[in-house]
Amino acid sequence: MKRIYILILATLFGCTVAKSQQIEGVKPEVLRIADSLTGISMHNTDGWAGIPKEWTLQEKLKQIATNDELVALENYHHNAAVRAFAFKVLVDRGDIRFKEILYNSLTDTARFEIRRADILSMESVASHIVDELCNHRIYMSKDDSIYYDTLLRNNLELVEQKSPQYYSFINGKKMNNFRRIFTIQDSLTLDSMLIFTPGTYSIYHKYEILDNLPISEKYYNRLLEMYTKEDNATVLSALCHYRTDEVKEFVIKALSQYPDFFKSDGHLNHDVYPLVLEAIEATAIWPDPDFLPLLFEIQKLSYDDCLINYWIYQRVYTSFINYDNDETYSAIENSLTETIVHEHFPSDYFINDRKKILKEAYQKNPNPRYLPLVEKYCND
Repeated sequence: MKRIYILILATLFGCTVAKSQQIEGVKPEVLRIADSLTGISMHNTDGWAGIPKEWTLQEKLKQIATNDELVALENYHHNAAVRAFAFKVLVDRGDIRFKEILYNSLTDTARFEIRRADILSMESVASHIVDELCNHRIYMSKDDSIYYDTLLRNNLELVEQKSPQYYSFINGKKMNNFRRIFTIQDSLTLDSMLIFTPGTYSIYHKYEILDNLPISEKYYNRLLEMYTKEDNATVLSALCHYRTDEVKEFVIKALSQYPDFFKSDGHLNHDVYPLVLEAIEATAIWPDPDFLPLLFEIQKLSYDDCLINYWIYQRVYTSFINYDNDETYSAIENSLTETIVHEHFPSDYFINDRKKILKEAYQKNPNPRYLPLVEKYCND
């Protein structure tokens, strides 16, 4: 008990120290606002006709903080939300220093709360600042058809002719200024850093890049390193593009852990469950017959948690529809006709979910073999 009291006192003391943090060159008024800003609001409404306090604080901070102060806050402030918001304002103001901050912040995994109207979520600083560049079309990455505007030689008129909405929210002068500040080479550099820098696992956009990498030995070796040494299961899908015996073994081993979804106390095993989901998803990239026995076993299970059921079937159906055999066809149809007994939900609750999932999977990959199933069960 004494240790608990000591820990509480130490924590309170640490918070006190953090709250009284002084940063050279930053006005006390700016610091007071920054100390209070523990989250970011993406809109000026809380979804209930109110203005979020985060919005008021960040607007005030944007109004009174100089660029030098924002750089200092980005580099030294203890609130993750402050670091993320300072970066956003520096980008909006076109301050070239945001590039150095960006590269130095890619491993900033500190998380903060983001409000989108009445929806709250958590996000890391690193992921948020990369998203800022993507949302502003400043960072043109793999999802932009190999740096789309570069192929058009940065000619805004041609870009608008090709896609009228592409830069609808950025005027020509601002776009050209950003392009001078954050060049195509900068985008390529950022891609490379996201791929090869350890500790960037919290950046969501990283995985869009990994899933679209060209096949090469250097990328394969890096993906292996991420999976085996950095415990990053999300790269299994990218690895499946290589279809090696080594990768097959990884997938089978991961799928085989499905019986351990839950711990002995009945709680979800957060070490196993995400790994199995990633493995199921990876089998859609590589529909190998060796994966099917385990997929059939996973698909036959019914879990009390409706969300878990949904996520599993969403991935299993997406995988099955890449196969072209009677076994997967029958497995889907059997799962759509079985009687499900659940304490709180009627049988058709789960069946309707599965019909919706099958239709979505078919729309993504319209394999003709499964059209009869879609027409029979998904046209209600």
